[in-house]
Amino acid sequence: MNRFKPIFILILALLFVVPCEDAMSARRKRRSSKRSPVRSYIDIYGGAGYSLMMHNIGGSKTPGGGAGMIGVGYDLKHRRNPLIFHAGLEFMLLNSTTKMDPFRLEGKFNYGDPTISGNYPMDFYMDFDPYKESHNRFSINVPVLVGAEFDRWYIMGGVKAQIGVLGFYNTKGTVTTSAHDPQLIDPFEEMWTHAFQSSDFKSNGNINFGIDVTASLEGGVVLDEWMPRDMLKLNNKNRTKLSYRAGLFADYGILNINSNKTEGSILQFPNPDGGFYDINSGIPADQVKNVSPKSLLASDKAAGTKLNSLVVGAKFTVLFQVSKEPVKRKRPKPRPKPRPKPQVPLPDPPFFYVLVRDFDTEKPIDADVKLYRNIAPFDTVFVARTDAETGMAQTRVKSSPMGLRVSRSGYIEYVDSLPGIYNDTVYVDLQPIKENTIVILENLLFDFDKATIKNDSTSSVLELEKLMKENPNVIIEITGHTDNVGRESYNKKLSERRAKAVYDLMIQRGIPADRMTYKGMGSRDPIDTNETDEGRAANRRVEFMIIYADDNGAGETEAAAN
Repeated sequence: MNRFKPIFILILALLFVVPCEDAMSARRKRRSSKRSPVRSYIDIYGGAGYSLMMHNIGGSKTPGGGAGMIGVGYDLKHRRNPLIFHAGLEFMLLNSTTKMDPFRLEGKFNYGDPTISGNYPMDFYMDFDPYKESHNRFSINVPVLVGAEFDRWYIMGGVKAQIGVLGFYNTKGTVTTSAHDPQLIDPFEEMWTHAFQSSDFKSNGNINFGIDVTASLEGGVVLDEWMPRDMLKLNNKNRTKLSYRAGLFADYGILNINSNKTEGSILQFPNPDGGFYDINSGIPADQVKNVSPKSLLASDKAAGTKLNSLVVGAKFTVLFQVSKEPVKRKRPKPRPKPRPKPQVPLPDPPFFYVLVRDFDTEKPIDADVKLYRNIAPFDTVFVARTDAETGMAQTRVKSSPMGLRVSRSGYIEYVDSLPGIYNDTVYVDLQPIKENTIVILENLLFDFDKATIKNDSTSSVLELEKLMKENPNVIIEITGHTDNVGRESYNKKLSERRAKAVYDLMIQRGIPADRMTYKGMGSRDPIDTNETDEGRAANRRVEFMIIYADDNGAGETEAAAN
């Protein structure tokens, strides 16, 4: 029972990791409405390859054997950087063969001759050629690996704790027996009636393998581009995201796993005196068969040696995403009330109401509001500061297409167009200028299948330019996205070119290059379904994330929100 105690401890430790991670994710979700920075997966995998139990037993060769494994694991992938993590539980069968050079074992027996009284000793020899022994080890492993995933490629490294649950060996070869009387010159050979002959033998038994810690390395290719990405659930509505890996792995054992007592000969003669006792003027064949063999690893030949394992092979993994894909909140839009039925025109112009809130806390804040006409004469019709307690401002104004601009220190300026004024309230949620804030560049249009920005869609880029110039300490990351139509490799390149087009335009307008980075995500980070035209249109976007913001500005924003 004691040898299985470490197995239970390792399994309990693994089971503890996943609930802890889920609990931490739940606490993070309660503290913030932002999406989790990692995706979580349950994976199943299998592998096979070449295995070797390395030792330095004298006069031996180790050609090795084969190994196979299956396992289940828990994986984490970071959304914004290439970091990945894997922990699991796997079952491995390892085989390795050892071949010995020809060797001899010596013993003695008492030969009884009926023509004389008494017995006299003779030397007894057993010559082995060939001698081959295979070792088999079944273990339960707990891997813990970390690494990175770059586009189609991944690499991970770490350790595996291994518990040897079962061990057994098989021995076979040919033994030639002979005897020699010290008073005679010639030995007794090829006398089959006395069991002095060559014969084949086989034996097997159990051996002990101890706990091992292996250094593990794995790397290969991500197959998502060529494999199905979704799996329908039972309700035929929700889909589970799938990911695939195929790679090579290598495990090298650090500890000595031979836990057998290395003493005594490979063979044990039948009687305690170290040989046979013959009472019938000959050596019966069944006496030779009674020689008791044991494993090389439990004999004196393995004394002072170390046994280390090596496995090199191929592995295939299927990952099932268990974390939900959060829906990214788009840039706030005005939420006008439904237009009333046509009535008799009122003599007075309609009221315009605006309510400004903090995007994160949804609490009212004071901000500068500017209302201007979007048609000639393009004049400003209303300028005000919203009330700090209610976040409200109001005025009467003749209905016509209007432009609205709302700004406040420490927040990203909000700009939008209104079709008219209808006695309704426009709700504006200002996003704070702080790290990890994500903003979608609305109405940014490109030529079809190209990375050329259309001339009539640069207003959102100009807003970004204004933000960067008014906040010289802000550093951003520009990210391009596509829908899932077409090959993923092409989509990734197109999204990166479109992100770079925004990056280049910002440089042309005087923004330093060291304050911006860009990348393309292809279709791997959707904010809406890819099953409808509207959802795919929403997924085709360019956004930026603030990765560094001035501490003073963040402090002012925090104080205003509170």
